[in-house]
Amino acid sequence: MESQNGYPVLDSLDYCTYYDINKTNGVRIPLSPDAPGKALALFMRRFDKYVEPLDRNDTYGYNKRMIANSTDWSNHASGTAVDANSTKHVQGTTGTFTSEQVASIRKTQADFDNIIKWGSSN
Repeated sequence: MESQNGYPVLDSLDYCTYYDINKTNGVRIPLSPDAPGKALALFMRRFDKYVEPLDRNDTYGYNKRMIANSTDWSNHASGTAVDANSTKHVQGTTGTFTSEQVASIRKTQADFDNIIKWGSSN
């Protein structure tokens, strides 16, 4: 089984690595233990520092689930996706980031050679 981006679906949290994103605020995100998870963890550290602080109770990584209204596995199922401050930036909404935040996200994506895709339509 593969998630939408082609990475293997992980059977449970036991197959994830917990990455400390912000130890002071207790933000830890379970992600793939492989290169995609490591890159995403680094990206999220920069997001937390330069875009907005992550809420540990509202930021999610691994979740073995399907994409809503689809038969495809979510990228969360492979530990290769993060919902950052999810209730503040609900999927499908626009305008939840300032232009400065959008610029920071885009710069960080470029710094990562655009291997990190931003699912928001902002």
